[in-house]
Amino acid sequence: MTTHLKNAFGQHKIPQVRTIVLPDYAHNVLRACPEVRVVMCNCEEGSKLIGAIAKECKKVQVLRGFYPNVNMMKRIVRGVPNLEEISMGCSDVKIIEMLSPLKHLRAIEICVVSQALSNKESGREYALEIIKCLTAAKKILLNKTNGKNENEKKQIWLRVRHHESRHGKATVKEVPLGL
Repeated sequence: MTTHLKNAFGQHKIPQVRTIVLPDYAHNVLRACPEVRVVMCNCEEGSKLIGAIAKECKKVQVLRGFYPNVNMMKRIVRGVPNLEEISMGCSDVKIIEMLSPLKHLRAIEICVVSQALSNKESGREYALEIIKCLTAAKKILLNKTNGKNENEKKQIWLRVRHHESRHGKATVKEVPLGL
């Protein structure tokens, strides 16, 4: 399918698009949207989208639905220098700490799945890792001065998703943690 998308969108530019929701394998569609500001990944971890953003979409300010590992986070920091907000699945404090070079960052959302918290032993360890991530995110945002507006509000969010396997439904609880 990637080849078909590349053939269909490769020679076109769609500058009107400011917000886009797409799966990782549709990175060739993203390349056709050079003015996009908000990119939401709805399938896979988003690695291919980061490559397209770094090459073709220099104005991206918001990333949502990404699940970065260390290498992908390095690419985000290098390839998305105007990043203001990020929403990601992450329980590794090292990955969160890698956000510190981003000068414009003002909001971090960490997404977790409640089932990971259900096991008594591993759930406790997971919860402690999430707390470390939230602490690191707070430290990063408190150390930011965004040039033009030092009083700009900074935000940390924790999003907990609970899946009901019987009905395929998902409920989401968002907890603004503020600063």
